[in-house]
Amino acid sequence: MIGQPLGKPAVVYNLDHPVIPDGVKKSVPFAAPSQTSTRNQPVRVLAEDASIFGGLAFNGPVIYYGTSTGRFKAYDTASGKTLWDRDLEASVYSTPVYADGVVAVGSIRNAILGLSARDGETIWRVPTSAPVIGDGRVVDGDLYIGGGRKTFYKLAMKTGTIIWQNDGNFGTFQGRPAVADGKVIFGAWDGHLYCLDAATGKKLWTWDNGRPGQRLLSPANCAPVITAGKVFIVAPDRYMTALDPATGHQIWRTHQYQVRESLGVSRDGRTIYAKLMDGRVLAVDAAAPEFQKRWVTPTASTYDHTPTPLLENRHVVYAGFRGGLLAACDAASGRLLWESKCGNSAFNRIQTGPDGSVWITLIDGQIYRIK
Repeated sequence: MIGQPLGKPAVVYNLDHPVIPDGVKKSVPFAAPSQTSTRNQPVRVLAEDASIFGGLAFNGPVIYYGTSTGRFKAYDTASGKTLWDRDLEASVYSTPVYADGVVAVGSIRNAILGLSARDGETIWRVPTSAPVIGDGRVVDGDLYIGGGRKTFYKLAMKTGTIIWQNDGNFGTFQGRPAVADGKVIFGAWDGHLYCLDAATGKKLWTWDNGRPGQRLLSPANCAPVITAGKVFIVAPDRYMTALDPATGHQIWRTHQYQVRESLGVSRDGRTIYAKLMDGRVLAVDAAAPEFQKRWVTPTASTYDHTPTPLLENRHVVYAGFRGGLLAACDAASGRLLWESKCGNSAFNRIQTGPDGSVWITLIDGQIYRIK
C-alpha cells in the first residue's frame, strides 16, 4: 500500500545533540527524542510477500525491482499501480539499471537481460558462464557489468551489443563497479581489485591486500569510490585502503577503524563514509594525503557486517544496519539526527531517485521512501 506510515515512529534526536566522542561507551544516553519534528522520515511504499535482494532502477516515477520468487516488476509510484509483472523463473539478486528505454538486470540463469521498460519483454540477452548476482553501472548509455565470473563486459544498453569483453578469468563478481576518468574498477572473489580501460577493456593494473589466497577477504562486495585523485575500498579484512587510480599503488591503508564492505561518498566528493562493525558511522577526508578522520558517530546498532553502501542526500548521511535500523547523520558535523526501525532484516541499497528523494529496499521485501 502506497504511503503507509511506519508502524513505530522514528526517534528524532535534538539537532543540538553533539557527537559522542571516540571511546565513550554506547551506554551513555542520547538526548531526549524530540516530539516536534517528524519531517524526512521513511514512509513505506511497498511490502512484497517475497524477499528483495537488490536495489531499484528508476525511470521517472517508475521503479523496477526483482524478488526472490523470480518476479520482476515495474511500479508507478505516482499512481500506486504495478505496470507489469514478469516471471524471470529464478531469484533476482542483481540490482537493475535503466537507460534508453531498457532495464538491464543480471540473471542467475547465466545471463544478462535487457527488458523493455514499457512492458517487460526481453529485448536482448547476453549469455554468461555463471549466474549473475552482481550489479552493473550505466555511463553514457553503456553498461559495465561482470558476467557472473571470468568475464567482464561493456554492453550497449539499447541493443545489448558487446562493445568489449575481458576474459580475464576473474573470480565471482558481486559489488557494483566504479567508472570514472576512463577507468573501470571492481573487485572479485579471488582476492583482487582490478582496473580496466573503459574504452578498450584492457587490464591496466591489479591490486591485492598481500593475502590473495584468502578469498573471503576479497574486496568483491564493495562498490569502490573514485574521487579526489584516489580510489577507496573497504573489505572483510577490515581495512580501508586508498589507491592511486592511475597505477594501483597504495597511497594509504588503515586498520584503525573496523570497516567491512559498506562505503559511500559525499555529493561534492570531498568526504568518504563508511559503516563500522561496532555500529558507528565514520567520515574521512578524501583529499588528505594520509588517513584523516572527519567524525565518527555511534548509533543504536552494535555488531554489524551487512554490506549496505552509505548515501549522502541533502546534507544527510544515511546508513542501514542489520535488523532494519536506519540512521541519519548530519553530513557536516556527524550529529545523529534520527534513527528509524524500518523492518527486521538487512538493507540492500539506499539510493537517490530522479526527484531527489531517498529510496530504500530491505531483504524482507519492503521498499521505503524519504521525501
